[in-house]
Amino acid sequence: MGDFTVNCPQCRENLMVSTDFIGQDVSCPACNFVFKVNAPDAPVPPQPQMPVPPMPPQPQMAPGAPIPPQMAPGMMPGAPIPPQTNAGTNLSKDLFSVSTFVALGALAIAVVALVCNLFFSGPDTISFQDTPEDAVEEVLRFRFKTYKKDKYDWRKNGSEVLDSLEIKETKLNGNFAVVFYQLSRGAMTYHAAMWLKKNNDGYWVSCDSSDAKREVAERWVDEMKSRVSDWGRQDSNSLDKLVE
Repeated sequence: MGDFTVNCPQCRENLMVSTDFIGQDVSCPACNFVFKVNAPDAPVPPQPQMPVPPMPPQPQMAPGAPIPPQMAPGMMPGAPIPPQTNAGTNLSKDLFSVSTFVALGALAIAVVALVCNLFFSGPDTISFQDTPEDAVEEVLRFRFKTYKKDKYDWRKNGSEVLDSLEIKETKLNGNFAVVFYQLSRGAMTYHAAMWLKKNNDGYWVSCDSSDAKREVAERWVDEMKSRVSDWGRQDSNSLDKLVE
């Protein structure tokens, strides 16, 4: 097992992810976008290059001498010029056929891997739970295990902070929910809220307020955004400060 870096497809945030989560849906801690973690790409071996034969030396002509007619090597003056062949064209076609075959093979492998991942992967429970409150805890747990900053590791104090999780209130509207929660470490507290939606399988996943705006009343979304902002202003601490 090890860690490797992936980029969030939505906000391009660099995330350090454990190989345990390859093939699973995860939530970006920066923008809450849910995406599937793919295995890191293997390096592509360089294509062999065809050797280029050296050019034959050109004869030096004396100043003022007449220019002789062009002849192939080994031909006698006055001999008929043989017809030109398309060897260069055939070589280009062969190289094109090889590169096309390699590209089609890589595409076929990618399609097979995608199909196997869709139909033969086990159930993903990283950020999918039956209740919004349980989903919040799972999303935070995943972030503490995988998300790294340049100056410190989120896993350093993540367990202590996660154990302090308190769900204060949950607001529901159809398939969407906003969960207000509090984290703490020592005398420091951090107030935040998470947007979630219920997927087709009945599990709650993290989302963004823009997702809710497309399906529920805009007035409710604006009201929740205002409450989320007020809730976060109750303290000056950041989640970074709690885990550093």
